[in-house]
Formats: sequence, structure tokens, C-alpha cells
Amino acid sequence: LLGTAILALSVLPLAPAQVVSGVLLCIALVFLLWTKKEHVKLDTYSVLGITFLLLSTLSYSLSSTKTIGAAELFRDAACILLFLFFATHHERASATWNTAIAWALTVSGMAICAVGLPMFFSHSFGRFVGTFFDLSNSTALFPNACAAFLLLAWPAAVYVLRARGVARAIVLSVLFGSLLLTQSRAATAACILQLMILGWHYRKTLSISSVVLPFVGAFIVSSSLFFTRSALLPVTSPVERLAFQDAAGAAPFSDRLELWREGWNVAVNKPLLGFGPASFQFASQKEAR
Repeated sequence: LLGTAILALSVLPLAPAQVVSGVLLCIALVFLLWTKKEHVKLDTYSVLGITFLLLSTLSYSLSSTKTIGAAELFRDAACILLFLFFATHHERASATWNTAIAWALTVSGMAICAVGLPMFFSHSFGRFVGTFFDLSNSTALFPNACAAFLLLAWPAAVYVLRARGVARAIVLSVLFGSLLLTQSRAATAACILQLMILGWHYRKTLSISSVVLPFVGAFIVSSSLFFTRSALLPVTSPVERLAFQDAAGAAPFSDRLELWREGWNVAVNKPLLGFGPASFQFASQKEAR
């Protein structure tokens, strides 16, 4: 309640739409944890999510750049709220809502992959963007946003297709293959962490085939689409992407090291709450001065 009150107060200087979003998130979070509390049992992941959200909210409320980090805070709050809904409604009568949400994410993910294929084979941009582009602006292409949504879609596919081995392998092959084609370094790291958490959680029930088949399929999907595209148009080299040497405007690796070093110095200065969401450029300038 204290965290949601801080969020409501901290968004007052913002646009009305952001104020409404913040208030609705506060109401939804309180309602989720308050209703039928005798059935709600928060696991470790839920507690970590709530703790992260409360710390982020407190950090944002104390930040001097509130208009910068609001979107990031609402995004994180929405993702954590979605996770809490899944966690607190698992194996209950209302678990049908979980299935409906998971189906929506899975179907949306597959639709993104299908719609994104013509764009991948026709546009000069060498990375997969799915539906995250603007037809009116040829430079408005967002592969990282596409990768972020696919990071939500594939766990939903695992959940909703858990009893359908072949269908699950096919869907995961498409989702993972498309995720690889976005060539998002951050999303790849996040996906590895997702797989580690999921593997540890279900370590006693996982079978070799359920793990191997999706990855083999993802490799076949991504490599076949990649080489087909390379025969038609230039592509972004995965090796250059990993080495931070691609021509997509990414900073060289030496510059990245300098940014990470500066980020570490900023974090050490305020290790618990930081300077607020999305305020690195302002905090780093202040640190430099």
C-alpha cells in the first residue's frame, strides 16, 4: 500500500494518461493481493517481483527526472502484475484466465512472426522486426521491441501447450528462431536467464526431447531464413553483432566498456535506489561533474 501510494503521488506532474495508468495499476495490484487472500500464496519469484517494483517506485519518486522514467516504471509494473496474476491464480478455478492470457500471447507471437516475414525479406534492414515498424517512416524499425515481446510469448506457449508435445516444439521453434533473427544481444541474454530459471524450476520433470527439439527447430528456422534472406538482400552478421562491430549504429565494444564502467561508478554511488528509471545519462553527467 505504501509503494502504490508513492507511485500515485509521484506521477501527479505527468500527463493525464500516465496518471490514469498509474492509478489503475495501483488498484489492480491491491485488488489482486487483497481479494480471496486465503487462497493467495506468494512464491519466491512473486516476492522478488513485488520487492523490485516497490524499490523501483521509491527510486522513481525520489528521482529528479520523473518525466523520463515513467514509461519504464509502468512497463515493469504491468509485466509484474501479469506475472502475479498467473502466480496467484495457478491451479484454481480462475486458472482459465491464465489459459486465455497465455493463448493470446502465443497467438500474438505467432502472428508477429508471420507478418514480419515479408518485411524481413523485402526491407534493406538486416534484422527481424516482426510487426514493430512504421510504414510511414522507413527508419522506424524496432527489433529490440519485437524481441521483448517474444520473450513474453514463448513462456506463454510453454504453458498453454504443455500437453501437446509436437505443437509445442513447432511453436517454440518459430518463436525462438524469430528471436534469434532479431539479433538482440540483451534479449538473448534475458532468454538464457529465462531458460536457466525454467530449467531449475522444472528440473525433475523435464525430458531431453522437450528441451532439444525446440532448439534444433529454432536453429533450422533461423538459419534457413537467414541464408534465404542473405541470397536476396544484405543481412546483419551475427558475429559482428556479438563483437559490437555491426553497422547498425551500435557503439564499439570499447565504448560499451566505458559506459559499463561509468554505470558501475554511478551504481556504487547510490547502490540501493539509484537515480531513477531511465536516468542513466543524467546521472552519469552529474557523476562526471
